Amino acid sequence: ADMQELAYAGQFVENTILGLPSGIMDQMTCAFAKHDNALLIDCKDLTMSQIKLPEGAAIVVMDTGTRRELVGSEFANRRQTCETIARALGVPSLRYATHSGLTQLDSSHAAQSKRARHVINENIRTRKAVEAIKAQNINELGQLMTESHQSLRYDYEVSSPALDEIVDTALKSQHCLGARMTGGGFAGCAIALVKDDKVDQFSTEIHENYQSSALQPAENPTKVFSVRASAGASLLH
Repeated sequence: ADMQELAYAGQFVENTILGLPSGIMDQMTCAFAKHDNALLIDCKDLTMSQIKLPEGAAIVVMDTGTRRELVGSEFANRRQTCETIARALGVPSLRYATHSGLTQLDSSHAAQSKRARHVINENIRTRKAVEAIKAQNINELGQLMTESHQSLRYDYEVSSPALDEIVDTALKSQHCLGARMTGGGFAGCAIALVKDDKVDQFSTEIHENYQSSALQPAENPTKVFSVRASAGASLLH
């Protein structure tokens, strides 16, 4: 089967059977990712670019141990809000929106406009991140990750106390270049960009300093582990 068709099939299942109004990013990544590369996807026409990840930095996953089902959460609400603002701006989607356009909306959209502000800024950050990766500028990449978390926390409001705490703990480490929540939000994991020869020290710091007992049930302990970008799905013969 065509891998893009498989990606669409995966999205169809989420949208129609699970009732989650998700996009196509995760499915396309599972289908087309390459080893040690980041994948830039333009969700307008599904064009893709493989971006070789920089040397000198590792991605470390920090699992808070908290869990929340996306279905029935604020996930669908965020998407609906973005679509509402896009219509108010007269654009097909927020990829075409600008900050100047947001400032011209009337006061009835004030509460919603910060959601759109996050999307506009995140698209800008994504492009900047690609340039930082290409330039092997891991410090800039880390800074963009941290800015992304702050935007997700305050403008899009899809973070949580546990996610914020573990990101803040990571950023206090001298070995950490940047950190942000990842996934659908509200619970789960954050990721940190860490100097690749300091991963063990960083992981120890998270385990020692993250105040997990006050934020999560004891049966779901914090997990910290380094990951590498891997290839997507393929046929096994």
